[in-house]
Amino acid sequence: MKAIYDKYGEYGLKEGVIGPDGKTMGGGYFMKCNSNEIYEKEFTSTNPWEYQDCFTENMHYGSMFAASVGGLEQKAESAPADIVMTLCCTLEEFYNGSLKQISFERNVMKDNARTTQKEKVNQSVEVKPGFSDGTELTFKGEGHQAEGCPTSNLVIKFKQECNNTYTRMGEHLMIKHKITLAEAIKGTPVNITTLDKRNITLMVDELISPQTCKEVVGEGMPCEGGRGNLYIKFDIQFPVQFSTDSRTQIVCALKANECELAETK
Repeated sequence: MKAIYDKYGEYGLKEGVIGPDGKTMGGGYFMKCNSNEIYEKEFTSTNPWEYQDCFTENMHYGSMFAASVGGLEQKAESAPADIVMTLCCTLEEFYNGSLKQISFERNVMKDNARTTQKEKVNQSVEVKPGFSDGTELTFKGEGHQAEGCPTSNLVIKFKQECNNTYTRMGEHLMIKHKITLAEAIKGTPVNITTLDKRNITLMVDELISPQTCKEVVGEGMPCEGGRGNLYIKFDIQFPVQFSTDSRTQIVCALKANECELAETK
């Protein structure tokens, strides 16, 4: 019938035509349904929300054009991971603050907006006074790029390098100061060099023992509202050996001190 329609049109289908052999071809074809009914059946009788409840959160909702224009239900690209870097700092840098330089690579979109390429980045990071191992900086949108996804973040974590002189205890500092036995007995003033290269002198008006701990208020780490405190413990260096005469003099001095203390009670 298609050949008849292509050559003779609707008339050929309905009325028929005489073929080369004299026989009638086609004819008698009439639409037995109302065209409006066909339209109603195919295009208006279906509820567009009928299958909505069949979807689950694991299914992907594709484009309205589906495969016809390349919009087949393609899986969405997973968001790119953050770039996480650890920046090592000295205790002096955490105390005074500093400006550090970091280098890293990230994925950036090409001009076609579909594929990525590597980009090397050099960036300055400000280390503010009071930062610590627990400090974490987040630079929004400075991480990897990917098609159809927001740019990830750059996350900077900090790690303190070992310090041979000072120990950090939160917002406070502790230092072990070496003195000789003679200095401990005489109460010699103690000179301390701070992390910002200042010299402070501590007057000692008591006999220093290995258990002595002196507090210097406001000489600790920078913190909200000011600074913490500095605590000084003493590492008394005892002589390796005494001469017999020196040993005798020390024993006599200790006994005399005991007698004087007893008399004052």
